[in-house]
Amino acid sequence: MVSPNHEMWQSIRRFLVLLIVAAPFLFLFVTLSRASPQRTVAEFCVTIDAHGESNQDLVSRFDGLAAAQSLEADTSNPAARRYQTAPKDAEVVISFGLGRFGAVVTFYRFEQDAGEALLEALRSFVRKEIAASYRVTACEDIEGFSMPYTLR
Repeated sequence: MVSPNHEMWQSIRRFLVLLIVAAPFLFLFVTLSRASPQRTVAEFCVTIDAHGESNQDLVSRFDGLAAAQSLEADTSNPAARRYQTAPKDAEVVISFGLGRFGAVVTFYRFEQDAGEALLEALRSFVRKEIAASYRVTACEDIEGFSMPYTLR
């Protein structure tokens, strides 16, 4: 006959063995589930003094840039338009309705060597096309303006 005390120690031993075996998996699960997304700061940022109906003009102009650069347009958010490269390693975002700033155009690069041609095309486009019709201000020239970032 096995004593109740022996059965209790056997149960405790099984629990400890299970805990030792499961602990690395539990640790891995908790670590991976708590991993925060990578923060990417905008490499290029300008504000455009455009409000109301001017936003549609900006959208059509940037749609033309997107077509010329073979970018995919994400139109799911009515307050922002996102244009991404095909492998999604760089993107241009136009955010609308930002109070005194009007619209903000940002460029994000998710891979170190990606999107260089797109960045140069964007700079040229803003300088030649957009600045001819709207007041454009570099974000770093605005006192107290923090560079936008995205989480990915």
